[in-house]
Amino acid sequence: MLFKDIVGQDELKERLIRGVREGRISHAQMFLGEPGSGTIPLAIAYAQYLNCQNRGEHDSCGVCPSCHKMQKLQHPDIHFTFPVNKTSEIGDKVVVSDLFLNHWRSIVEKLTYFDEQDWYSHIDLGNKQGLINVAEADNIIKKLSFKSYEAEYKVLLMWLPERMNIAASNTLLKLVEEPPPKTIFLMVAQEEGKVLKTILSRTQIIRVPRIKYDDMGRSLAERYPASSMPIESVARLSSGSMIEARRLLELDEEGDEFFNYVIGLLRLCYQSNVIGLIEWSEEVATLGRDRIKRLLAYAQRVVREAFMLNLRMEAVSYLPLNPEQQKFYANFKPFIRPNNIEETFMLLNTAVHHINANGNAKIVLSDMALKMVKLIKP
Repeated sequence: MLFKDIVGQDELKERLIRGVREGRISHAQMFLGEPGSGTIPLAIAYAQYLNCQNRGEHDSCGVCPSCHKMQKLQHPDIHFTFPVNKTSEIGDKVVVSDLFLNHWRSIVEKLTYFDEQDWYSHIDLGNKQGLINVAEADNIIKKLSFKSYEAEYKVLLMWLPERMNIAASNTLLKLVEEPPPKTIFLMVAQEEGKVLKTILSRTQIIRVPRIKYDDMGRSLAERYPASSMPIESVARLSSGSMIEARRLLELDEEGDEFFNYVIGLLRLCYQSNVIGLIEWSEEVATLGRDRIKRLLAYAQRVVREAFMLNLRMEAVSYLPLNPEQQKFYANFKPFIRPNNIEETFMLLNTAVHHINANGNAKIVLSDMALKMVKLIKP
């Protein structure tokens, strides 16, 4: 991965490159930032630049053997660790990241910017929590004990060290503090408070800010030239996160279908039509878990837009161009008020949480729908 392919973060890229060219390379570094800001691609691009055989002033060459292998995430001296757990695919094998490397390569190639939700869905983890366990720590020690195969630096890139349990942390502590020569730990974290202090204190923290609005707008215009949703609105609503921008655009593609489902729900709630709400829940339950979660995310967006319009804050709202949708928002906005907006969002968030935990979709949706009746009544 090249630095030029990463959205924005120009000042940080320059600082990272300058550090390598001047020989100021910390043996343990932590890229700390929110999902979607570019922490993962920045760490990968940095690892590629470290071992590039013909480094440029502003980027890796992209053509040397080392760069070719890094672009496929198949460099023998670059190792990856990330949260995993047992799945039906691996059976009774001891769970380590190496068993999921093909999935890791495919999600980096496909999405580049992704979070835990994307990753767990990609490996079909169900309602399990990903972990970095002692077996993973032992595997890391084994891999880093060998000499470099061909590169100047051995690199261990660990995504989400906050998912490392205490036993794994204690196993790795000495190695992180005093690694073998030319061995680099690159950790990518999103919640500083959840990283064990014994690990955090031994790393150089590199804070990755949210992507700037202008950089986001330019990138989205290049990536989604045919988007029906105004790019300026996506850039604003995404709050500097490429993940949120992608999800907004995905929701927009399914917008017509989801919009009809949300209108149906809200009208039935207004009418206190219990039978209709149960039937609505049964129909939506057939969409499948991932689509249900996207539908609930779309419902949150509808509620947010209605609230912004109710407060006459059109400047921070995305009003669809579809006349039917504009008419709906005009009629619906009085029902989303300061005294019910928080509860409404919590209700939708709780439903998403229960769906993620493999809750029965019909029960989760009907419970949410019946509780929403009380919230949006005049």
